[in-house]
Amino acid sequence: SYLVEKRKLFKKAKQVPYKFDWGLLSEQERPPLVATFDFDDTLQFADTKTATPVVQAVKDLASRGSTIYIVTSRQNTEENQQEIDNFIEENDLPTSGVHFTNFADKIDTLIDLQSEMHFDNDPQEIEVIIDSDAEIRPMQVDASTGTLINV
Repeated sequence: SYLVEKRKLFKKAKQVPYKFDWGLLSEQERPPLVATFDFDDTLQFADTKTATPVVQAVKDLASRGSTIYIVTSRQNTEENQQEIDNFIEENDLPTSGVHFTNFADKIDTLIDLQSEMHFDNDPQEIEVIIDSDAEIRPMQVDASTGTLINV
């Protein structure tokens, strides 16, 4: 029975269809011109390499006219670039580029890209955005479910 229970735990991580709840944007509010997304545990679960529900947010925002960038703290290596490019292709994501911060805070990159909304699972990154003078709306993602929290 232990093996049966353990198998049930792994099924939970599979991608399930998810309708992104845009109740967080009122009908009168325009979508951001530029939206940025973290990669690990925001777009892709780091442990299972499966897509999170936030992938649908990328598609929804792009269909509303937003420019989408991925901003990751990973090092800028060919291997990391290839992994992210494969994920973008497999999930048919309409992105305008990937930016690596090489383990630095993302705020400078977000400002340079003129991001208006940033999705991230890292509470520290969310705090840096909140504490900055930048007009970037932080969207915190729960790394265990891939859905928004504290909205």
